[in-house]
Amino acid sequence: NELDKQGLMMYGQMTAGSWIYIGSQGIVQGTYETFVSVAKKHFDGEAKGRWILTGGLGGMGGAQPLAGTMAGFSMIAVECDESRIDYRLRTGYVD
Repeated sequence: NELDKQGLMMYGQMTAGSWIYIGSQGIVQGTYETFVSVAKKHFDGEAKGRWILTGGLGGMGGAQPLAGTMAGFSMIAVECDESRIDYRLRTGYVD
């Protein structure tokens, strides 16, 4: 309890819970697992031929296209900031 009062404790499963931001790579795994669960629950485990529409290619939302395609979905990502689109193209998160 004393460490918690000093702000030195964290919830271990929280993204960036250790007070640091590690970028989209910290988001990809959990998002991938979520999309796989969606396929299992709603599409008999088959994501092929299914689409995900998402918005934003920033630090958090930018992980969704990569995670979705890894899970077998097709993705449409909407982003109004051209620099974010260019960055995700360069890093392979979108194609």
